[in-house]
Amino acid sequence: MKEFYQNLQKKRSEKGITLEEINQKTRLPMAYLKALEEGRLDDLPDGYERIYLRRYVKEIGLAEAEVLHDFDLLTGRLAPGGVESESSAEPAPESAVFGEEKETTFKSNSAQDFVHSLNLDRIHKFAWIGFAIIAVLGASYFVWLKYDSHKSNQALEVKEISLQELVENFEEKDTLSVTDEAPAVEGAAVTAEIMTASSGADVNVLLNALKRTWIREIKDGKDTTDYILPRGIKRTIKAGNTVQLRFGVADGVEVWLNQKNLGVMGKEDEVLLYLLLNKEGVQGKRVRKVQPENKTPTSTTIPAAPPIRGQ
Repeated sequence: MKEFYQNLQKKRSEKGITLEEINQKTRLPMAYLKALEEGRLDDLPDGYERIYLRRYVKEIGLAEAEVLHDFDLLTGRLAPGGVESESSAEPAPESAVFGEEKETTFKSNSAQDFVHSLNLDRIHKFAWIGFAIIAVLGASYFVWLKYDSHKSNQALEVKEISLQELVENFEEKDTLSVTDEAPAVEGAAVTAEIMTASSGADVNVLLNALKRTWIREIKDGKDTTDYILPRGIKRTIKAGNTVQLRFGVADGVEVWLNQKNLGVMGKEDEVLLYLLLNKEGVQGKRVRKVQPENKTPTSTTIPAAPPIRGQ
């Protein structure tokens, strides 16, 4: 019997066919193919020895009928006179599994045989490809979220305008206009008005500079401008929702909101830290008193000279 299985292995080797190739074509597990070539029939599923042998023989190009006849003689399935033994009759599943013209897939009664019949290498390959695609899409989504968050959280750009740039800009764009009420005689005070426009303005603020004052204004929470407003200059601010102000001198600017005079925002020794205006009025205000600098008093009295020794 051992020579029978060795002859199968020899015929396969002579034709240059590997067990891996038979495994890929038949989907028979490698463990079953090796057991078949070594004659270890006990390691094969009970009742499927002849079925697996038939697939194996077909792949290596041997005569199926002749090989199966010899196999039946060796295993006692067929009596020497040619009559099949009743006690070792071939199991019924073979006629249902194979046909002469059509090759079908094996079906096992156990879950283990079904798993062995699958091409696990191909399944693993497709699983890793799918995992890689999901990983790339997930990484791309998180990168996009981080970019969008960074873009939305970028610091607002603050424009700082000096007095000279402010005046030059007024002259170039013709935005500096003298009010009709201002006197035209030489040497008289001249009142100028600076306009800053905004579409859909519901908040109209007029700043009337009573003193030379540093001002920071923020329109609608995003348009920030720092500048110095000279005495006698009026600045009109138009915003859609809110105007936030900060003054270097609290009593340096008279504030008008929608043609209503709110007056100055503090005293001479105070600075305006926060003023929030909307169309309803003042929504928030905070001032701070300026602490005078402590200076060491200088004495004008000349101290007496120390006594001379010996006197």
